Amino acid sequence: MYAGEGNTAVNADDHKYEDIDKPHAKTGQGQYQASTESNTNTTAVVMTSGHDQAGQGQSQTNTESNTNTTAVVMTSGHDQAGQGQSQTNTEANTNTTAVVMTSGHDQAGQGQSQTNTESNTNTTAVVMTSGHDQTAQGQSQANTESNTNTTALVMTSGHDQAGQGQSQTNTEANTNTTAVVMTSGNDHQYEDIDNNRVKTGQGQSQAITESNTNTTATVMTLSDHYYRYDDFENNYFKTEQGQSQTITESNTNTRATVMTSGQDQTGQGQSQAITESNTNTTATVMASDHYYRYDDFENNYFKTELEFREF
Repeated sequence: MYAGEGNTAVNADDHKYEDIDKPHAKTGQGQYQASTESNTNTTAVVMTSGHDQAGQGQSQTNTESNTNTTAVVMTSGHDQAGQGQSQTNTEANTNTTAVVMTSGHDQAGQGQSQTNTESNTNTTAVVMTSGHDQTAQGQSQANTESNTNTTALVMTSGHDQAGQGQSQTNTEANTNTTAVVMTSGNDHQYEDIDNNRVKTGQGQSQAITESNTNTTATVMTLSDHYYRYDDFENNYFKTEQGQSQTITESNTNTRATVMTSGQDQTGQGQSQAITESNTNTTATVMASDHYYRYDDFENNYFKTELEFREF
C-alpha cells in the first residue's frame, strides 16, 4: 500500500437515500470523495459499482502537490440514473494520471465528467464513457494546463447515446501534447420535445490547443450512422452535425485534423481546422461519408450539400 492512500469503495446493489416527505422514495448517493495533499506515490480512488444506483450526486478525487499520483473516479454497473458530477482534480504533480471512467448500461443523465490537471509533467487526463443507452450526457472535458508530454483525451463509445452536449479537450502551454476527442457508436440522439418530435444531433466536438510544440489536435467522429438534427417547424426534419472544430494557435510542427467518417450523416454544418502563426503545420478537414443531406422543406423538397470545407 502506498503512503497516504485514500480510498472510497462502494460495491453493492440498490443504494438508497429515502425521503419520507413524499410517498415515494428518492434513491441517491450523496457525496463520495477521496482527498490527498502533499503526498508522494499516492493513489486516490473513488469506486462505485453495482446495479440500480439512482441519483449519484458527486464523485471526486482531489490530489494536490503530489508525485507519481493516480486519481481515479470509476462508476460501473447497470441502470445508474442521474449521475451529477464525476471529477478528478490534480495540481502541481509529476507523472500523474487523472481518470474518470463511466461504464455500463442504461446510465441516464450524466451531468459532467471532467479531469483537470495543472502544472504537471508526463500527465494523462482521460474521460471515458462507454456502454449502451447513455442518455443526456452534458459535458465531457479533459483540461490540461502548463504541462509537458501531456495526453488530453475524451472518449465516448457505445450505442444509443442520446443528447451529447459537448466533448472538449483543452490544452494550453504544453509541449508534445495530444488533444483528442473521439466519438464512436450508433444512433447518437439529442431530443427536443417542444414540437413532440425529436432533434437528433451531436452539438459540439472540439479540440483546442494553444501555445504548444509538436502538437496533435484531432476531432474524430467514426463509423456512425444516422446523425440527425430534426426541425419539425414544417413537420419535416433537418439532419445535421452541428460543429466539429480543431483550433491551434502559435504552435510549431502542428497537425490539426477534423475527421468525419461513416454513413448517412445528414447535413454536416461546419467542419473547420484553424491554424494561426504556426510552422510546419498541416490543417486538414476530411469528410468521407455517404448521404450528407441538408433538408429544407419550405418548398417541399430538399437541398443536398456539404456546406463548406476550409483548408
